[in-house]
Amino acid sequence: NEHRLKVFDEAAEWLESQGYRCELARAPNPFGDGASGRFLIEGVLFDGSSRSKCSVRFDLSLRKDLLMPAQALAIKPIYSDMLSYVLSIMQLEEIAAEKIRAIWQRNQVRDVYDLHFLLQKGANLEPEIVRQKMALCKEIPDWGDIRKKINQQAKSWNSLDMLTKNKPAWEEVFPFLDSRLPKGKI
Repeated sequence: NEHRLKVFDEAAEWLESQGYRCELARAPNPFGDGASGRFLIEGVLFDGSSRSKCSVRFDLSLRKDLLMPAQALAIKPIYSDMLSYVLSIMQLEEIAAEKIRAIWQRNQVRDVYDLHFLLQKGANLEPEIVRQKMALCKEIPDWGDIRKKINQQAKSWNSLDMLTKNKPAWEEVFPFLDSRLPKGKI
């Protein structure tokens, strides 16, 4: 727990080093192998009022179950007053495999949205990576079971309207995902 909370302190220090005053708006909430919290940041649009602070939610995972090497992604902000930085990110194929596991383990329409987004952006479902991710589940489904879980989200699909402007129609999403999912056993 202490290590997880220390990471939020380090994030606040980094934001301050970039010239952004910030405060922890919601204390980190430790869960399982991670934590979530929220910062209020005095960003470029800060005018002195509390409502002009930018709210940024952080979800931190301390799992060490990466199967593929992390990629370094250099970020060069378009604003001259922000310094460049490097993020260590998961490969898209591993994120897609995580989404398959999430679809199986929980009932969140956003996981289906995310999987569709990743596959549209060119991520592939690597069978061995998916198999290894699913090995962490109590019960390992086959691809038909995954299709059923995805299709159960049809009734919740429109709940995403308040989160995104460019949500594709379910009638496009399910056939696309169905065509990209393998057949048979995982």
